[in-house]
Amino acid sequence: MDSSDIEWVTIVLQTITPKHRDFRQISISMFYLSIFVLLGAETAIREVEEQTIEQWLELDRLLVQLWEPYSIPPKILCCAGETAHDLIGRLLPETTGGGTVNLFDDW
Repeated sequence: MDSSDIEWVTIVLQTITPKHRDFRQISISMFYLSIFVLLGAETAIREVEEQTIEQWLELDRLLVQLWEPYSIPPKILCCAGETAHDLIGRLLPETTGGGTVNLFDDW
């Protein structure tokens, strides 16, 4: 996801209200970030973080806010590996730090 994608996802998730009783799942694919990790492109990873960190942190706060009333932890799709999980932890610190996120290593 680039900056506009993160912003779009955040805007869409902000439309969810308690009236959405059938709300069951939030899934976010982070495979493109995982590719940077697999290629060892540490510079590219830092660039992604620097360019979009505010959008990621806003999305992070929203995911936590949505998790509480719906009891649905977000599902994050990424590649396997400690480095990829570490990057996701830096982009979504509240979500991953609170143990509320499911990291799925599935292509």
